[in-house]
Amino acid sequence: MSDSSNPVAPPKSTGGSGRWEPPTPEELQELLPQYQVQMLIGRGGMGAVYKGTQLSLERDVAIKLLPPAIERQDLAFAERFKNEARLMGRMNHPAIVSVYDFGSTVDGQLYFVMEFVDGTDVQRMIAREGKLPPEHALAITAHLCDALGYAHKQGIVHRDIKPSNVLIDMEGRIKVADFGLAKLSDKNLNFGLTQTGMALGTPDYVAPESLMPGSDVDGRADIYAIGVMLYQMLTGDIPRGMFKMPSQKFQSIDPRFDAIIRRALEHDREERYQSSLELRLALDVILTTPRAEPGQESSAALPKQPPHTPGRTVVPSSRNPGSSQQRIAPQHEPYEPPPNSATTSTLPYVIAALLILGIGAWLIINNQPPATAPNPPETTETTTTTPPPAPEPKITTNAGSKPPPPTPPGPPPPVKSAPASSKTPAMVPGAPLPPATANESIQSRLSQLESQFQSALERDVNAVYTEQLNALGAGYLTALERTIQDASKAARLDEALALREEKQRFTTHKFVPSIDPADLHKSLVHLRNTFRSTEKKYAQQKDAAILPRYDRYIEVLNTLEQEVLTQGRSADAAAVRTKRDDIIARRKQSVAKLSSGA
Repeated sequence: MSDSSNPVAPPKSTGGSGRWEPPTPEELQELLPQYQVQMLIGRGGMGAVYKGTQLSLERDVAIKLLPPAIERQDLAFAERFKNEARLMGRMNHPAIVSVYDFGSTVDGQLYFVMEFVDGTDVQRMIAREGKLPPEHALAITAHLCDALGYAHKQGIVHRDIKPSNVLIDMEGRIKVADFGLAKLSDKNLNFGLTQTGMALGTPDYVAPESLMPGSDVDGRADIYAIGVMLYQMLTGDIPRGMFKMPSQKFQSIDPRFDAIIRRALEHDREERYQSSLELRLALDVILTTPRAEPGQESSAALPKQPPHTPGRTVVPSSRNPGSSQQRIAPQHEPYEPPPNSATTSTLPYVIAALLILGIGAWLIINNQPPATAPNPPETTETTTTTPPPAPEPKITTNAGSKPPPPTPPGPPPPVKSAPASSKTPAMVPGAPLPPATANESIQSRLSQLESQFQSALERDVNAVYTEQLNALGAGYLTALERTIQDASKAARLDEALALREEKQRFTTHKFVPSIDPADLHKSLVHLRNTFRSTEKKYAQQKDAAILPRYDRYIEVLNTLEQEVLTQGRSADAAAVRTKRDDIIARRKQSVAKLSSGA
């Protein structure tokens, strides 16, 4: 996550040098002792962003520190900041970066604590690739429309949509970031951080009405920015002046994109798409209806894909094999029409039947016995054994009384040895290490071992942990529902409302905040404490289960080092030792993490 915004009207700089210098990570660590601040990852006109760790939950976060000059310019800024932080914290959408906490440091500087997105942003993707394939641009824009459609329904206008504020994590999920310029569309409720009449945002993405003094900005300003961004993703350029449409610049681009961009970029907002949903429906036409061209194959932007997690698209990156060619189309199943078997052509079967009849007649005429058809090749079925779900933790919900502590979860299931046909024998305890050959690249071998280690870790440790968290979450929702019913029967309406909001929030985000507000109802505090303590035990179990895997990894590297040394490959042995030192350091970190958690 980065903050590379260049607002049209940035806040005044501070200090004698004329520029605000954000504190170092060590200095910020002293100001926010509840977080472990690791590094400065970005800075801009609206503040600086650091990567850190929330110590209470041991999760990565992004900490955004605002310059003190902003508050000095406007004495009422702090109050509006708190109001907007609460507003952002209430937004629950998988494609919007979550806000976990906010406040002021011990010396009075305001800060946000947000979800940390480990990945890239669309701006970097465009800079690296020049332009994006149409299927990637379509998927990113569609999910962007979903996120902004949700925000607009809450009365929130982003006002700074641009490629650097659209993040994509390593799992391919879209995340819209930096609502720091956001403003409520309702004038009577507006408490945005910006002052009236200020034109904020990045100039190329700012809608014309945003530059008109006294003009009210609504969600259609974000739609204009989406149009600019879609054009940039397809062509690599920003639409300025008398620009050519994407299909005029590149014949491979579906011309239906032209009409969508043309309407999204209308200077008169009454002529634009009037909502994100309307723009999304126009994109769905390209998604679901193939582009028919005489004499050519259908060029549907997205072929049929198996079901997957909503909000996913394919991210071209070094961690995503095959991404440099970008041949993997993003998946978008919610709007994929179901296959219709009745429409499948029978022509191939008719032709095959006629050929068989013709060959049979020829054999009869020539008195030749038909040749025996070869047996079809045997296929080996691969079965994947899913680890059994962990027992659902019991969360007791007696209104007005403190629930008993959670039942300590049992130890994770024992690690099963991989079968003889497994592709990861080196990571199985006791399995022999395949001999190293002189013509084999040591870097290739080390990469293979790392891939095997990560696969074994995902299969034997992370899968169990995921099942445990799923069971814990299901138990938490059940407990919330029971408590809601009890509160409703007892006419404790405020408590029932708070519990319903918690249920809605947890259903979307699947986590419990680490800090509870002072006015939170006791029944909800008890439920959260039970969830947090059980979640912590599961995390400790997972960390403990990782250590034997590291031990086996180090053992494999020791064996590999001895083998290449016997072959006289001293340089390769040095590479193996470097890798082993890295694994030992990673193991030490896991031990320290487990000790601190205990």
